[in-house]
Amino acid sequence: MKYNDRMTAINFAITGPGKDRWYYWGQVSWPLVLLILFLGLGPWLWPFNPYEQALQQALQAPDSVHWLGTDQYGRDVLARILAGGRLTVGLSLAITMSICLGGSLLGLWSALRQNWLSQLIMSITDVALALPALVFAIAITAVLGGGLDHAALALICVLWPKYARLGRSLTLQISKASYIQLARLEGQSEMGILRYHIVPNIIGPIIVRAVLDLGVVLMELAGLSFLGLGATPPLAEWGSMLSLNRTLLQTAPWLLWGPGLAIIITVGAFHYVGEQLRSW
Repeated sequence: MKYNDRMTAINFAITGPGKDRWYYWGQVSWPLVLLILFLGLGPWLWPFNPYEQALQQALQAPDSVHWLGTDQYGRDVLARILAGGRLTVGLSLAITMSICLGGSLLGLWSALRQNWLSQLIMSITDVALALPALVFAIAITAVLGGGLDHAALALICVLWPKYARLGRSLTLQISKASYIQLARLEGQSEMGILRYHIVPNIIGPIIVRAVLDLGVVLMELAGLSFLGLGATPPLAEWGSMLSLNRTLLQTAPWLLWGPGLAIIITVGAFHYVGEQLRSW
């Protein structure tokens, strides 16, 4: 889609007729709406406590009472998936917002301030981008001692550079545009140019990148928990649930079906929304 066509679509989605505008946004965001409703209302509607043990009901196969069966401690698997989803998805959102905001601001600042400090930031960014993100995150989490908070901090440390690079490249590209030069000739301040010209034009691609990265962050967070470096039992978290039950794949496979499918569906929902936004 050309730039003018994309801007027309975005303006229509924001200012168009109410009925058509809601249909336009609904066509894009319906997977996220269903996901939010499922994770937000599910724990209130499902009658089982995700942490309550009932050893006499351990390793029950899925039935009409426990739709996804029970684990080795008699805990309802669906209840734990719902509780773990709120934790996994919520923390993934927090991590993505942190790296998006922090990295983009650093990139924006380094593009506007051409000095030794901005060059140092970009040098650190280049070095960080050359390292395998997940391996680096595993190393940081292991040094910090594991735990979900340390896993989140490690992911923030290894994922912000991509947004710094993106924010810098977009800012440099837009700063050379003819309308920016015209705004300077008309006497508009640098803060006004930043507020009314640069930020509105770089925020769109950054948001699209962040939505697409939500699935990546979720999988890497679940991967750290699967390796024992993130959430620890009895905390309900999708990666930790897969790790705890991986030895029961032959005898109780339903213990892995639920969290595995939850990760796949959630990542697919984030990817769908990101692709729809990118196609505008």
